[in-house]
Amino acid sequence: MTKARFLAAWFAWVVRAGFAIVGALPLVGLARGGLGEHPRGDAVIWDDGGAWLLEVADEARAALRPVMLATAGGAFVGLLVWSVAIGAMLSAARAGASAELRTWGGLALRRASSLALVGALELAVKAAVVLFSAALVGFAWRLVDSTGVGHDAFVVGAGLGATIAWLLGVVVELARAVLVWTDAGIVGSFVEARAWLRARLFDVLRAAGVRAVTVAFGLGLVSRVVLVALPAHPYVALVALLCGAAVPVAARERFHTALAACFEAPPVNP
Repeated sequence: MTKARFLAAWFAWVVRAGFAIVGALPLVGLARGGLGEHPRGDAVIWDDGGAWLLEVADEARAALRPVMLATAGGAFVGLLVWSVAIGAMLSAARAGASAELRTWGGLALRRASSLALVGALELAVKAAVVLFSAALVGFAWRLVDSTGVGHDAFVVGAGLGATIAWLLGVVVELARAVLVWTDAGIVGSFVEARAWLRARLFDVLRAAGVRAVTVAFGLGLVSRVVLVALPAHPYVALVALLCGAAVPVAARERFHTALAACFEAPPVNP
């Protein structure tokens, strides 16, 4: 790994871990407000049955709106900063990328606004696809058999929508790469991304599949550690959470490197 790639990945990890901690602070405040002076602190939330969890959720409803507004504002800032991190990783991933921070970092800053817009559109489209797919499959099944699988049809529809959203995410990641590596605008980057995908379909999907499996397995393991350690060992859970933030970053960095290797030469439009 080159110095530029290491620094870009490290910056992305700091951004991801930092916003995860900052984003959790309002929820921690709500939980402590609902628990009051309980002698066991927030450990009771994890008791079997979830009675205290329901109690905290009920007590926190009145204070939820300002927390949601603060979280929305933080998410907007986080999207901008994360766009800079993605731009830095993409800029550093290219073969022969300059090791100077001001070179690849400056490129990331110049592309940050476009990357943020692409990221916002991606989130909106993915959410719409999952919700529409779940509703379509679920209600369509009920029209055919109203006494059949019940909510299972909605779960199947959501799973189908998540698969489509993942494929859309692959195209968006290609468009981000084009946006950073070339002078194409947002629309042009998606046009070129489609051409690149058709020219290197197997290579792209293989790299994207490895990334998805790595993230799913890594975050699943981290989540298990956090849930087991959190009631009695919160600092161990915090360390596991911080390490877990590195899993998606590492997987994305490898994916960007694979894209740069596959598409060093622009594809020929069919």
